[in-house]
Amino acid sequence: MSAARTRPSRGIDHIVIAVRDLDRAEAQFRRLGFALTPRGHHSKLGSYNHCAMFAADYLELLAQGTPSRPPLEDFLKRREGIAGIALRTGDARETFAEMRRLGIAAAEPVDFGRPVDTPDGQREARFATTEIKDPATAGMRMFFCEHRTPELVWLPEYLTQPNGVVGLAKLTVVDAGSAFSGLLQRTLGETAGTIEYLMPDAAVRRFEGDPILAVAPPYVAAVRLRVGDLGATARLLETSGVPARKRPDGALQVSSRDAMGAILEFV
Repeated sequence: MSAARTRPSRGIDHIVIAVRDLDRAEAQFRRLGFALTPRGHHSKLGSYNHCAMFAADYLELLAQGTPSRPPLEDFLKRREGIAGIALRTGDARETFAEMRRLGIAAAEPVDFGRPVDTPDGQREARFATTEIKDPATAGMRMFFCEHRTPELVWLPEYLTQPNGVVGLAKLTVVDAGSAFSGLLQRTLGETAGTIEYLMPDAAVRRFEGDPILAVAPPYVAAVRLRVGDLGATARLLETSGVPARKRPDGALQVSSRDAMGAILEFV
C-alpha cells in the first residue's frame, strides 16, 4: 500500500511557501537538496507550484498565475515565506460542518485540480479545501485539504530527497499573544503538538540576525524537517554553498535569506 494511503487522518498535510519568482524558487530549493515535482498548474485557481514530497506530507512552493489569487497576492506584496498551513482531512465538507459546529468560521469548500503526467498519460489530481476565516490568522491561510487522488500526488519517483528529508517535524510560530495559537490548537486537536510557539523575544534569540524578525507577529517563522542522516545533510548544504548554523540542540538552521523567506531547520 502506498504511503499516501496510510497517512494519519489528522495533522499537517503540507506547508505553503509563497514565492514571487517560481523559477528562482525552484533553482534555490534544488540547491537545498530537494527533488521537486514538475511544475503544476491549478487550472481553476490559476496558481503554479512545485512540491517537495515526503512519505506523509510535503512542502509546496506556490506562485501567482492568471487569474490571480487575492490572498496570495496580498501576502506577496508584503513578503515571501510561509503563507499557509494545510491540515489533513478525509472529507472537506464534513470538516466544514465540524468547524461550524465548533464555532470556527470556515469558507464553503472549493473543488479544484491540476494536470499530472503519468506513464499512462495525463490525469488530473483532484482536491477539495475549506479555509478557516478568522482574523487571528493575520492574513495567513489556514485550510483543510482533502486529497481525492493521493496516488497522483505521492508519486514514488519524487519521494526520495537528496538532502535526506523524510518528513515534516514541527512548525515554529511567533505569536505575541494567544489568539493564533489558540485557533491552531482548536483546529488541530490532539495533533497540536506539531506546532511550537515563541514569543518575539525568544524568536530573536532563536533566529538571531534573520530578516524574518522584521515581520509583525503572528507568523510562521520556521519549519523543522526530519532527515535520515544529519551529517549527510550538512555535507550537501556545504557542497552547495548554503550557509547552515548549528543550533545548541544539534539542528541545522538555514536562514530565510536562503529559503525564499522561510527558515528551514534540519533535525
